[in-house]
Amino acid sequence: MMTNSYLEYFLTLLAWVVNNGLWSVLTSTGLFALPLVFKVLGIWLKVREEGEDEGNKGSLAIVRIENALYGAFVVILFCCVPLMEVSVSTLQFDTSRTKTCGTWTPVKPAESGYSGVVSSLDNQTAKIPLWWMLVHKLSKGVTQAAVASIPCRPDLRQVRFEVQHSNIKNPALAAALQDFTDDCYSRALYDWKAKDQGKTQDEKTLQDITWIGSATFMKGEYHQIQSRTPRAGFPWDADRDDGYANVNGNGYPTCYQWWNDANAGLLKLVKEQTDEGMWLRARRR
Repeated sequence: MMTNSYLEYFLTLLAWVVNNGLWSVLTSTGLFALPLVFKVLGIWLKVREEGEDEGNKGSLAIVRIENALYGAFVVILFCCVPLMEVSVSTLQFDTSRTKTCGTWTPVKPAESGYSGVVSSLDNQTAKIPLWWMLVHKLSKGVTQAAVASIPCRPDLRQVRFEVQHSNIKNPALAAALQDFTDDCYSRALYDWKAKDQGKTQDEKTLQDITWIGSATFMKGEYHQIQSRTPRAGFPWDADRDDGYANVNGNGYPTCYQWWNDANAGLLKLVKEQTDEGMWLRARRR
């Protein structure tokens, strides 16, 4: 049986364990036959009310009771009697959609926060009536087909939440980002506002300049502004760093270089600190 969430993985097995317990109670007490008794009595009373022109009432009642019982037995056999075995080992947690979309792949239920709950059912085995097994497989097939037709798009609210709550664990990197904000972003924003004088009304541009990796600044101001202090990973460049003190061969990169360098760039270092799946989801927005 296929499941699509941790809760479904746990509750599917739990539900059928409870169902098997209830069915055992019904069969051991004979209560499962009570509806059949009511059905037989209903047919018998209906036959009694019919006129003499209907023929032999006894034979008529027997035929009708037989038909009702045959139908009831078929329903009980396929819809009530547990036949197909299900356990933690036979349940499958589906991750095909996440792999197809190239986003993060969730851990197995036994490795998630529900591991304690799942382990409590390790020795439990339940059986499912044939009809409900077919219904489960059919409904899952239709659902999976419908989901597969939806384009791979991330949950932007979740991506935004993850970005906002991502913490830089490396103190040196956090300090470098603060230096970048002071040396580059604040100066670039001040220069841009001084030149723009409130003329720009484009919402995308106004939104873009609210973060330090602004594409607007990458195209303009960040090419002219440099770090105020020497940076490791950026060699001294006489043409670029003329007028600055040469300290141990470390240079003063432009803000564009400081952010985008393939080896020591802040963007690269920040990405290495965060979950790759988050960046994949953000890139697909």
